Amino acid sequence: MCPPYLLFFPPAFRLVAWFGRRGLGPWALAWVGCFAATLAFYSWLTDGFLIAVLNSTSLYFNLANQLPVFMAGLVAYFVRREGWWRPTRPVALAGFAVLTAGAMALEQSSLPYAFVLLPSVSGLAFVLLLEVFAQWPALSAGWLQQLGRLSFSIYLFHSAVVYLVTRHLFASPVWNAWAVSRQILIFALTVGITAFVAAVTERWIERPGIALGRRLAGSGGKVP
Repeated sequence: MCPPYLLFFPPAFRLVAWFGRRGLGPWALAWVGCFAATLAFYSWLTDGFLIAVLNSTSLYFNLANQLPVFMAGLVAYFVRREGWWRPTRPVALAGFAVLTAGAMALEQSSLPYAFVLLPSVSGLAFVLLLEVFAQWPALSAGWLQQLGRLSFSIYLFHSAVVYLVTRHLFASPVWNAWAVSRQILIFALTVGITAFVAAVTERWIERPGIALGRRLAGSGGKVP
């Protein structure tokens, strides 16, 4: 039995297609409205039920709290496709730096709604980061583009890899004395192992699944 919130997506796709033909203004207003509604809902929820939205909790990962991130991604897609807005490289880089600093400050703060604000701020930061990459050829190397294509599979498997690497490869107290080196090595191993697993699953599971879905939908489209 599918979760009830999945019923939200079919009409949402139609709404996205409708908005996608009407320029950046309606998208900006929709994002602001979505963000304001999310903040209002969680303000009411935390005050009424005396619970907080904390990192790595169901409230933080709830669709309502993460919806502005999805909206930001959709805005980025249509901005790139339709050419509605193209900030200069310095503007994009400065905006990304400011928003990232704000996200890091929120992550460390004790504000009651910090983790309601954090997804929206982070989402907008990555919209600008996309522009930085698009306008900086050195950041658009083929291997980085390949990682982007694997991003969904990486998202699915990275947590398991992190757990296995930290639990089994670095359980010895010896590693605790080398905190910085340990973190760098964990990061490198996690990225490498996850990318390998993601490449395998993307090739043999994700792409065939997409192809099957398109055949069932009768779209006749080719797998990218």
